[in-house]
Amino acid sequence: MGALVRLTAQEVQFLEDLAERKDDAIELLLPESLHPRKVAEYIDLIGAVLGKNEKEKGVVISLLGRCFWLARQIPEILGAAGCLTIKELEDKLIAKHTISHGTLWDASKIYDTIPELTPQQYREIGPAKLKRVAKAFRGASDNQKQRALEQARTLTDAQLLH
Repeated sequence: MGALVRLTAQEVQFLEDLAERKDDAIELLLPESLHPRKVAEYIDLIGAVLGKNEKEKGVVISLLGRCFWLARQIPEILGAAGCLTIKELEDKLIAKHTISHGTLWDASKIYDTIPELTPQQYREIGPAKLKRVAKAFRGASDNQKQRALEQARTLTDAQLLH
């Protein structure tokens, strides 16, 4: 069995704050108006939580996807994180927090395809189903995505595949 990894007080507070705002849209939690240094701090904090807390993975993945979207839109965020490229930022998170490249990829693809989800919706549906929806409905209309999300919320993994 792996070693027990405890969250820091800052990480616990971050999750508590997130729980209070679970029904807010992700872009309200991490608006474009945030200072690049603050977004860089969130990226590191989210990476730390992802590396330690499997239970909240779906919720924090939603925020990480938003952070990567912001970093692609606002290059100063990369600089504030001490990086020149998105790839360098990914490598830094992987090395520092032992999270997988696949997790980072999932975070970006899910957010890029379905940015309107709330943390609560991420929690209810889960990252595995959201990954399937994002892959199947990239470029689809909002109405099609909403129907797919409703199915993902109510169907099992096996049912969703058929």
